[in-house]
Amino acid sequence: MRTTIIERDYGDIHVGQAAAVVVDAFPDQQFHGTVARIAPMLEESSRVAQMEIEVLNESLTLKPGMFAKVHVVLKEKDSARVVPSEAVVRRNGENGIFVVEKDSATQKLVARYYPIETGITTLDRTELLKPEIEGQVVTLGHHLLDDGSVLILTDTGANSSGGGTSGETGQ
Repeated sequence: MRTTIIERDYGDIHVGQAAAVVVDAFPDQQFHGTVARIAPMLEESSRVAQMEIEVLNESLTLKPGMFAKVHVVLKEKDSARVVPSEAVVRRNGENGIFVVEKDSATQKLVARYYPIETGITTLDRTELLKPEIEGQVVTLGHHLLDDGSVLILTDTGANSSGGGTSGETGQ
């Protein structure tokens, strides 16, 4: 099976790396393969490189010409501090998150903005490298928030990543 690698990911892909393939005809079935070949150079016009994946197809389910989505894990860690990806906001050219804290003067719950340094990012989770932050993070409505905005929590349950609290301004 042939596919392409974008320039940003080229250095993270190597021959022998595991790959998972899903085709539209069988969306609930995953086929396993490995990266077999990588082009030694990128195409000048598109800045992508060709890559071939060898897929086990003993049942002959896969047919030539099927549209496929190829997933290759570029990086992984045994453990990491993560927040939901929807909690990460971009403000003034930097990534940050809003953390739910109790204001010492008013005793109200407020959103505190913290600039962050991120690591591995997926659609669902973002690794938090710096700073060390404890507590619940705001995942909804942060476009309405400023540092110190008063919050009214609609869900106080935290999931296993320490995030998941949604908040909205209550000014």
